[in-house]
Amino acid sequence: MLVAIDVGTSKVVTLIGEVTRDGALTIIGKGTPAATGLKKGVVINIDQTVASIRSAIERAERLSGYKLESAFVGVGGSHVESQNSRGAVAVSGPRREVSREDIERATEVARAVTIPSNREVLHVLPRGFVVDGQEGVKDPLGMSAIRLEVETHIVHASATAVQNLTKCVQLSEVRIDELVASSLAAGEAVLSATERELGVAVADLGAGTTDLALFMDGSPLHTAVLPIGGHNVTNDVAIGLKTNLIAAEEMKMLRHGRSVTRRG
Repeated sequence: MLVAIDVGTSKVVTLIGEVTRDGALTIIGKGTPAATGLKKGVVINIDQTVASIRSAIERAERLSGYKLESAFVGVGGSHVESQNSRGAVAVSGPRREVSREDIERATEVARAVTIPSNREVLHVLPRGFVVDGQEGVKDPLGMSAIRLEVETHIVHASATAVQNLTKCVQLSEVRIDELVASSLAAGEAVLSATERELGVAVADLGAGTTDLALFMDGSPLHTAVLPIGGHNVTNDVAIGLKTNLIAAEEMKMLRHGRSVTRRG
């Protein structure tokens, strides 16, 4: 069983998936109530956010028949940022073969980049390795080498924002398996290996923010969250047509009028 919770500006989504023997994932439970207590993906009211998360969990549990104990939780908001860092170590061991310990040591060196104390690291993802000057190595495990260098993609977020989100999920009586940057999760969901290798940008447009992830050579190159979303479109429609936000939202969602497609 896989469980994911995405706490967004306008709604909270809880999904329960069942993994079959052939590796396919079937969604057997879903809860998508409207969210309150958040602004641009950040918690601004603990009690309202907890109530929204509990509602999403209860709906997913009723549909699936399972009781949730833990989940992967998406992290969004414009406080999510990223940077790339390099780390290098001498290959240890008498046979001079790259071991998993060498890879972990190089990654730790790359992680030791200066990050403000008010930030929390979410991911340290290896982008590629350099083995004795040879670039473009994806998996150096077992290769003969003297020096191993790794380039990593580090995603970090505001520590207080992450702590508030964590608190809300825990108060909903769900244990967090892992915090995942929403932009990277969107990329994993919709991109093929070929697209990530050739280079692609993924923009996940939400109500209050837009999650952005750039992939190159099969791995993430840049991760960010823009503080602009669907609510900005609604506000512009309301101002331009001199109407209220409810009518503007309905027009934006094509509940009125007709869509026009231009060809040529």
